[in-house]
Amino acid sequence: MLAAMFSGRYKLEVDTEGRYFIDRDGTYFGHILNYLRDTSLLPQASVALHVYREAQYFRLEKLICRLECYPSIIPYVLIEEQKKDFTEPYLHWKHVLLETAQRKYHQFVKFSIGRNCALTVTRYASNKDYKLSATVSKSYSSLSDEKQSYQSHQFFCVDEKGERLEYYIGLDLPMVDFIVPDEDIPDCRLFTSLAEKDLQLEGFCVSGSLSHAWKCLRCNATGLLHQMAFIWVLPCPNMNMVSQVTI
Repeated sequence: MLAAMFSGRYKLEVDTEGRYFIDRDGTYFGHILNYLRDTSLLPQASVALHVYREAQYFRLEKLICRLECYPSIIPYVLIEEQKKDFTEPYLHWKHVLLETAQRKYHQFVKFSIGRNCALTVTRYASNKDYKLSATVSKSYSSLSDEKQSYQSHQFFCVDEKGERLEYYIGLDLPMVDFIVPDEDIPDCRLFTSLAEKDLQLEGFCVSGSLSHAWKCLRCNATGLLHQMAFIWVLPCPNMNMVSQVTI
């Protein structure tokens, strides 16, 4: 892209001193110039992701390939590839997830006293799994007359294969904060996996490990309950400044 810009085919803006104007933040452009002067001059790991994004903008394919070997960039590339399969619905439901978590944290902060750390859990389910858990459990009281009797569910947490019973949940599953339509997110588990990594890259302390499969022993219905845990920490003031003020 840089070669095309300065090939003479395009009219570029210059200032009064004849300097070319490029509408990008110049903070990391020095690393781009260093690489163009000497391909052995690669950025430090601490700024690699920022330089990678600039290299993408300027379409410097060789630099992009070199940077994609950095540990900090490998997960970023994989996550961006996963996002392509979800597109706009993913961004919408990620926003709903984050907005719900923030609302819960706001409620905690509003009434908390003497606590600067909080754990909030946002629960959600696919529309298909939610419907399964909401139906009435049916069982046959007699094989001869096939009379139906209606009973409450008996929900247990199970492993991924739906075999081993981990612990008893109850007659009902925990209330969910929102339901994800199947047409938006066909595989809610992939959504949880992607959202967890995506939010971690953005700086959130978050984990989807509380998500689990469930099974009803009465009707054998199975599904997934997705749970995203957020840890929120209030920033602590400089204690030296506090002591100076109190003195």
